Amino acid sequence: MENSNEEVEKKTTSKGLYITKIVVNVIFYILIFMIFLGSIANIKAGKSSDGFPNIFGRGYLAVASDSMEGDFKNSFKAGDMAVVNVIGNNKQEVANKLKVGDIITFYDPTNLRGKTKQLNTHRVVYLWDADNDGNVDAIYTMGDKFAKLQGFDTYETFSMRFKDAFDGKSETNSSKATVNNWLDSGDLQDVSIDNLRGTYMHNIANGGSFSETLAKWGLIIIVLPLVIFLGIQIFIFVKTLLAYKKAKYNDTHKEEIESKKKLEREKLKEQLRRELLEEMNNEKEFSAQQENDEKQLSDEEKDVK
Repeated sequence: MENSNEEVEKKTTSKGLYITKIVVNVIFYILIFMIFLGSIANIKAGKSSDGFPNIFGRGYLAVASDSMEGDFKNSFKAGDMAVVNVIGNNKQEVANKLKVGDIITFYDPTNLRGKTKQLNTHRVVYLWDADNDGNVDAIYTMGDKFAKLQGFDTYETFSMRFKDAFDGKSETNSSKATVNNWLDSGDLQDVSIDNLRGTYMHNIANGGSFSETLAKWGLIIIVLPLVIFLGIQIFIFVKTLLAYKKAKYNDTHKEEIESKKKLEREKLKEQLRRELLEEMNNEKEFSAQQENDEKQLSDEEKDVK
C-alpha cells in the first residue's frame, strides 16, 4: 500500500513538473515573439523619415499627457496605450471619411522636441471643406479634457455652434474670437491632411506605462530572465544529449559492459575471499598462540609445585 502511494505521488509530481515546463516554455516563446514583433516595428519606423513603431498596420503609442481624459466615448488617460490604424498614402481618402467625434493621430507642428515633430492624438471637432467639393481641407481637433472644462456635452453640439467661425462666414463675432484664442493657445488644433498619421481604434489601459517601463528596464525585465532561462534550457539540452549518448553507448557496447561488470564482480569476490582467508588464518594463529600461552602457564605452575 505504501509503495502504491509513493508511485501515485511520483506520477503526480512528474505530471506537475511536465505541465510547469510546458507553461514556462510557452511564456518563453511568447516573450521571444513579442521581442521579434517589437524589433520589426522599430525597423519599419526607422526606414521611414516620419514613421513610428507599428506592426501590420497597427501603431502602438504610449499616452504621455492627460489631454484626452474625460467622459466622452473612447476617452483615455495618461499611461494608457493608444492603438491606431496607420495611414499610408491615402490620407485624403481617410480624411474625407472622418466624422466629428472620431479620434485621429497626427504630427503636431506646434509641439516640437528639437527638430522632430511629435505625435498627438485628439478628437475631431470640425472638418473644413473650403470648396464644398467633398474633399476635407483641414481637420480641427481638441482634447476631451479641455472640451469637458468648456462644458461641451457632445462634439456635434460644439461643431454646430462654431460652424460659422470655422467656415469664415463671421469674422467679428465672439465665436470667431473664441476659436482664434483656442488656436493660439493650442487647445484647438488645425491639422493639415499631410500631418494625418492614423485613426484611433482602441486603448489598452496602462499599456503605455508598461511599455515605458519595458523600454527603461527591458534588460532586467525580459532580456536577463530570457538569458537565464535560455541557459537553463541549454543545460537541460546538454544533459539530455549526454544521457542519450550514454544510453546509446550502453546499448551498443552492452556485452562489453556486462563483461567488464562481471570481471569487476569476480575481482571483488576474489578480494573478499582473500580477506576472509586472511582473517581465518589470523584467528587460527591467535587461537594457537593462546593455547601455547596457556600450556606454558600450566607448565610453569607445575614446576613451582
